[in-house]
Amino acid sequence: MDAPAGGRPGADPAGGSGDAPVQLLVAAPSHEHDLLDVLLSTEAFALTFTASAEAALAHLKDATPDAVLVALDLPDLPGDEVVRRLREVPRLERVAVVLYGDGDGAAGLSPDAHARADAVGADLLLPRPLAGKGLAARLHAQRGGTAQPTPRGRGEGGGGRPPDAPAGDGPDPLPDDPEAWARALRAARAREAELRARIAELERRNAALLDALDAQEQADDPPRGPRLGRRGRT
Repeated sequence: MDAPAGGRPGADPAGGSGDAPVQLLVAAPSHEHDLLDVLLSTEAFALTFTASAEAALAHLKDATPDAVLVALDLPDLPGDEVVRRLREVPRLERVAVVLYGDGDGAAGLSPDAHARADAVGADLLLPRPLAGKGLAARLHAQRGGTAQPTPRGRGEGGGGRPPDAPAGDGPDPLPDDPEAWARALRAARAREAELRARIAELERRNAALLDALDAQEQADDPPRGPRLGRRGRT
């Protein structure tokens, strides 16, 4: 069983609204963790990541987060099964729940996904990709178990877009606070610069390793003619 990567902090609460950080459990496939970390690192969240339903449920045996973000397609159990079991625990009845999954083209999430979210009492249902959907603001709106209903017909909400609702009715609303957006933009740009620097360093180390391997091969077996280095081979 994979253990939760707990306690990954979000932004300093002093830079936000002054409230305590939102304790957020993220149950998502492991390849989505870095993206979700970036999307949520600009707000006052305390993040715990798990990569399976088993790990998420094990974490919830002792922890009471403010909110959970759960993928429908976890590797061991469906995400709505995690939510169903969560809702059966009285201690967790006020935890805000956001489910997300693959969209079905321009129509958004399928009627089956909406039905599954409704059946377990999810507060929000979002389609992939999550970038550009105001994920942090939406989670903040659900914090503390005081979930407010989202207007239906936008592909989200307690059951999301009704099956007969028209698709593509405009972009998601943006927060009213321009200072919050400015802080988020600065944090995102800093994060991007950090990731670019890490990629450049990894590329430098890889090139140095390939050069060292070439040098070692030539020392062990001196070439009798022209020889391409590893980076020049096809």
